[in-house]
Amino acid sequence: HDMSLFNRPIGCVGNKYDSIATSSFSMSYADVISLNGMNLMAAAPLSMGLLTHDGPPDWHPASADLKEACRKAAALCEEEGVNIASLAILVALSNPKIPCTLLGMKNIDQVQLAAETAQKFQKNNSSILLTEEQEEKESLLSSVLDAKQKKILSILQDTENG
Repeated sequence: HDMSLFNRPIGCVGNKYDSIATSSFSMSYADVISLNGMNLMAAAPLSMGLLTHDGPPDWHPASADLKEACRKAAALCEEEGVNIASLAILVALSNPKIPCTLLGMKNIDQVQLAAETAQKFQKNNSSILLTEEQEEKESLLSSVLDAKQKKILSILQDTENG
């Protein structure tokens, strides 16, 4: 999903935050939110069905190109025996700057999948002690992905060949 606003730098002018970096001091929206004692919340890591093997409903507002890209990603995952929904949930839950992720589930199977996926973090989270947030995210995610999921995620994140 689009993380451009999350990571986009903003300038700091006095006590005001300006979306155009006008000074040498710059940080992301996520950093400003954190420094002001607030937290971020993510919603719909499955993108209303785009990141599932069943695909989105007919009325989904995504462009045809995005729907096709997600269909191809789901097919690639299925070929490798990876559940794309589980992978999407794991990626969403692994971001240390987003302590809350809301999932929409339409049946008991999806509830079970979400619970099993979240439990992977309980089993692995306590053994990770890192200082850099990006390293923490990558290490946390790496600790809960199996070899097939790591391979698929690497392919899907490859902007030139994926």
